[in-house]
Amino acid sequence: MLSGSSTLVAIDLLKGAKKLRAKNVQSFNGDYTAYLHPNQSYDIQADATSVSSWRSAHQLAAAQDIWMGEVGTFGQVRVVETPRVPVLGGVSGSQFSGGSYSGSGTTVLYAGFLLGRESLAKAYSMQDGNGPDPKIIVGPVVDKLRRNRPLGWHHIVGYSTFRPESLWRIESGSSLPDVD
Repeated sequence: MLSGSSTLVAIDLLKGAKKLRAKNVQSFNGDYTAYLHPNQSYDIQADATSVSSWRSAHQLAAAQDIWMGEVGTFGQVRVVETPRVPVLGGVSGSQFSGGSYSGSGTTVLYAGFLLGRESLAKAYSMQDGNGPDPKIIVGPVVDKLRRNRPLGWHHIVGYSTFRPESLWRIESGSSLPDVD
């Protein structure tokens, strides 16, 4: 069981990459991807720079090859920072029930993800002119000076886990103070 006081260290990314490789998970051009909360990313960068294997995103390739939010690579894992990582409730002991943490603990738990190809699938409808991208709908212009042009979009799409072996959840606390 993971406690909220344990922080993410660089070796955890290496272990996760080895687990994915052992499950025969395909990578993205040789690297797996970790989506981490900025607080988790801070801990990884602080630990990885002491190991001297951390490479910042600008050292990797041309600017068009850097993903939005990418901060660097460590051990064939691209680290992408995003505040959209689930932030679980405070943890103080074993307060896990029903798939989520609850309680009034003093430490926040972050749930990042490490993934490879085939981890997610996208399904979309081809009916009525729909497709893989949203359909832009231009509304009627009722302003004689054409200052206001109503735009909308319509998309019938769904995402889901495709191959569970390709997706690992990384739960950890952070060494940074808990800030909401």
